[in-house]
Amino acid sequence: MRLKDSRLLSPFALPLVLLTGCGPSNNDRHYTTPPPAATFAYAVSSVKNNIAGYSVSPSTGALTQLTGFPITTAIDLTALAIDPLGKFVVTNESPGLVVYSINQTTGALTSASSTSITTAESFGSFAFNPAGTLLVVSTLKEPDWDPPYQGAPPPNPNPIYVFSVNRSSGSLTAVPGSPFAISSDASIACCVAFNANSTMLYATDGHLLDAFSVDPTTGALSPINSVPVTLTDFLTNSVEPSSLALDSAGGFIYLTGSGANTIDAFSINPTTGALSAGPISTTADTAAALITLDPAHNLAFTSEASSPSSGSYTDIKTYSISNGKLTNISSISAPMSPQALQLGPSGSFLYAAEDNAYLGSVGSTSQVATYSIGAAGSLSPLATVPTVQWPSAFAIAQSQ
Repeated sequence: MRLKDSRLLSPFALPLVLLTGCGPSNNDRHYTTPPPAATFAYAVSSVKNNIAGYSVSPSTGALTQLTGFPITTAIDLTALAIDPLGKFVVTNESPGLVVYSINQTTGALTSASSTSITTAESFGSFAFNPAGTLLVVSTLKEPDWDPPYQGAPPPNPNPIYVFSVNRSSGSLTAVPGSPFAISSDASIACCVAFNANSTMLYATDGHLLDAFSVDPTTGALSPINSVPVTLTDFLTNSVEPSSLALDSAGGFIYLTGSGANTIDAFSINPTTGALSAGPISTTADTAAALITLDPAHNLAFTSEASSPSSGSYTDIKTYSISNGKLTNISSISAPMSPQALQLGPSGSFLYAAEDNAYLGSVGSTSQVATYSIGAAGSLSPLATVPTVQWPSAFAIAQSQ
């Protein structure tokens, strides 16, 4: 999960993006056996158009910068996802998507394929299905669109793109009907996530949460239902969602919004995949922006403002989960403003890609901080490593 360019907005405005992960959407996995060890991690800069790379110690959680990184990319880089098998990295780079293959020994990235998308939208979030055979890309339409050149074709207003993924080459092929419309405003889609068996997809849509069924043969989406989202800030101003976490095992989706004073949970019908009409709301101590779940889905971690009027998100909070209700059990002050949160696949470590300049000054400093997760969910700071300036996404690859 990630928070894109939040430094440029008030704490109660919708950020341009939300990540998962926004980064990759790993919150929908329910592990029945221990996952493979993480081996590499990557972060992208939303302003410098480059990617940082790290090796990851499965035992200590420590990050070590990889030789040859950061690498330079094409312009407009803001988002990043890694397929669940740890073979490919996908980024958005003008004019579309770029797929990199991961060297399983060195972590080096090699361009494998690219796909153009004619869109006036910025990219919201990516989500692979658990098998890594489908990639969903959500987009956020810019308020005003000017043709980049005379006669440029207008963008497609439907914001959810679905691609099949060639597991050998990494090439992307649009599934029939892609891109797909959402229910209320066909120009806004913040966050997306698959359920554990890839039969359902869920997407935030302005002030609605949408449920889709996924065709098992083609990957095409069909709408199931939509429910209203009523996140508000401490002044009761309406807030749009900025982050989504899905707990397939417990049957709930959790939403936060930049500046929201609640974390809302919607239940999922286990048979139809339909969403409940009303949320179970948990009061956040302060403005909640990002949310991610541990692999066992017993804990939720959020980034929250240190005060309702603060311009940065400097607290990381831990919540226990019970039937959709969250209970705050610990809190730690982050040294910088978290822009992306990512759990290690073992559930023992939490990573926060951080920046020290909410307003985005050119000379800002960025880092990835590692926290160990205690038995009761408490966080203990470990080491930090430098990263690309203003990191907008951070993701961890798993070994094959």
